[in-house]
Amino acid sequence: MTAPKWAGVGLAPPSTLGQSGAHPWMTRPITVRPWLVYPVLIVLFALMGPYSLHPTSADAGTDRGGGVAAASAVTAEGVSTGSPLRRFSILALAVVAALCLSMARRSRAFNVHEARLRDGAAAALPPRGILPWLLLLYVGLAGGSFFWAVDPGITGKRAIVFLIIAFAAFAFSQAWTLRDLLYFSLFANATSLILGLFGSIARGQFHPLAPGWRFVGFANPNLHGIEAACLIIACAAAIRLGGRRVPLQALMLFGVAILLLSRSRTAVASLILAGAFCGALAIRRNRLIAAAVVLAAVAFAAVVFAPDVLSGAHHAVLLGRSADAEDPSTLSGRTLLWADLLDFAADHPWLGYGFDSFWTPDHIATISVRRGWVITQAHSGYLEALLSTGIVGLTILTVTLFTGLRAAVRRYRATHTTVALFAVAMFTWYVTNMIPEALPESLVSTFVIMILLAHFAIRSAAPDDTVQ
Repeated sequence: MTAPKWAGVGLAPPSTLGQSGAHPWMTRPITVRPWLVYPVLIVLFALMGPYSLHPTSADAGTDRGGGVAAASAVTAEGVSTGSPLRRFSILALAVVAALCLSMARRSRAFNVHEARLRDGAAAALPPRGILPWLLLLYVGLAGGSFFWAVDPGITGKRAIVFLIIAFAAFAFSQAWTLRDLLYFSLFANATSLILGLFGSIARGQFHPLAPGWRFVGFANPNLHGIEAACLIIACAAAIRLGGRRVPLQALMLFGVAILLLSRSRTAVASLILAGAFCGALAIRRNRLIAAAVVLAAVAFAAVVFAPDVLSGAHHAVLLGRSADAEDPSTLSGRTLLWADLLDFAADHPWLGYGFDSFWTPDHIATISVRRGWVITQAHSGYLEALLSTGIVGLTILTVTLFTGLRAAVRRYRATHTTVALFAVAMFTWYVTNMIPEALPESLVSTFVIMILLAHFAIRSAAPDDTVQ
């Protein structure tokens, strides 16, 4: 992989602008290369995220006896007490973000001042639209939910965590270009999957040929499926940017292998939709028409030969997972869970139970026993938002995500750059994956989306983002 632009630029020596009319003491600030911050952030998010040295499969604990009640009680106790390492990592993230933001602002102030001296004025930012206001509304609603929360203690703690992560996203949207963010997503997801693979092998749990086996690294299979999908998106964008094809293609094939081994149908479907949307956006109209004709022919052939291929196609769609053990018609039990959660949401419809605080020990125990497996999330990001912040918060969040997607599409149509297309792919993947999965803010992929939202809300394209 060729080094990105930011990896080959050395630190410029301090220079004085006194000869050009600037203040004699104004010198070029010290900058930090983004790739030096990547390992720090990867470690911090590993401590914050749902990772464990001895994780359990997503299908564990599905018996309907006393085992579920005991397991849910243990899980609820862990949720209520929290983790000292998680608290440390949150504070460390705030410090790192503040330092990067400070250096980025000094550098930007210096460059703007230099531009004013050279050109007489600095370039104006384009209109920002409603995206900044939507972000402020949602952040304000999350923080303000403390005042009407059912459990103010839990809401206050989790709102503070969210506000710190939101501040970090704002800071890195100022400090990084979209190219920097692309490579951060690539390195973070690749690191997690590679370490997870070694962990699975070291524990003696890597048995890809065993019936019903799903890849479990340091987290459950669905999370690793999400990481694999994001790795594939980042690798495709890096190849398009002109990176070394062989290492990037090998890393992409590794991501595809892990995605299939995780057997996460959600991750596969959302990745395919993101790829199709970006392809339709990037392909010229005549090629798009040709592709549509080919797809129509394939669909016709599938209908004609349906009796012969239907059973095999059904098995392929399930990614090798048994339909007897997991009913596809209920999305592996999700629709039954959603029906229960909608009853709870009806008790606090407009403003919810408080930000990220529906899953109290009582709710975890009640719903887990009722459904027969340990449940600590809604398995739908939109339903999770409904429980946390009600109809108001769900509406703001949904409009914010689609406004961010629209901003990315407009940026791509204006610049036709790969980094803008990367943003389109990530937004499309995220809004789709949120339907059957709830992605926490402490997940790297969610953090990338938060940075993208902040970027399109407050920044125009950086010089590094205008290169094909």
